[in-house]
Amino acid sequence: MSTDTSLATRSHEENWLPILELAVEEVFEIMVGCRVKPVAQSEHTPNAEFTAMVGMAGSLCGILTVCCDAKTARHVAKCMLGDTADSEEQVADALGEICNMIAGNFKN
Repeated sequence: MSTDTSLATRSHEENWLPILELAVEEVFEIMVGCRVKPVAQSEHTPNAEFTAMVGMAGSLCGILTVCCDAKTARHVAKCMLGDTADSEEQVADALGEICNMIAGNFKN
């Protein structure tokens, strides 16, 4: 016996997706000083040179992933840390912190 859960999945997604989008917008405005907005998914696959992931457990389980190219990751790090963000480790840490803050904001 199999059950089609696509309707249930869409229903749950409709509930949490606006909250996740708001969390992303708030974190980027506060920490990076830039406005972001959702866009339609394109067929172009972004160059994910930097990826940060945070696991979530509870009533909604999953992994929040933030990925971007190196130029964008360096820009995010410089906005957060100033000109001191010059190593790949600092850039990765900054992106990881953004991901962690989005997850925390979303869970609250």
